[in-house]
Amino acid sequence: MRHDLLTTASCFFPYFGWARFMGAGFFGGEGFIMQRLSGRGMAFVDMAYLKKENVDSVRITYCRHKTGQYLTLHIEPCMAAILERYGQVCPESPYLFPILTDEQPDQAYRQYRTGLNYHNRKLKRLGKLLGEPLPLSSYTPRHSWATAARNHDVPIAVI
Repeated sequence: MRHDLLTTASCFFPYFGWARFMGAGFFGGEGFIMQRLSGRGMAFVDMAYLKKENVDSVRITYCRHKTGQYLTLHIEPCMAAILERYGQVCPESPYLFPILTDEQPDQAYRQYRTGLNYHNRKLKRLGKLLGEPLPLSSYTPRHSWATAARNHDVPIAVI
């Protein structure tokens, strides 16, 4: 089994095949990681607070929590299905992904922290399963995207 996982790990996107291991639902599914990688390495906090009103048929526009900078990304085909699937999970929620359900700042922040901690625990478990000292965390997909972008000569201002 370890060989199969390491073989899978050597291919960038098959991380998504580990949804069973990571657990059912948003955090464990391929959608979460795919969205973060293809979504310009979107930070966990930005995905958590992403609202349905930030998405139209061709782009996502949002304010980066860390910098306050407004960003726009083109919706790639691989992202469109994920956005549609998760946009229907909680129809009454203004948030796109099922990380936050409450718009009250204090409660939303608690939900964000709970989601972040849960996701990081799952990623640490994945690293142990691989038997490698991989420092997996919620920052890994963001860093992976930034590294890939840098290696393809994407301007630092975009990264």
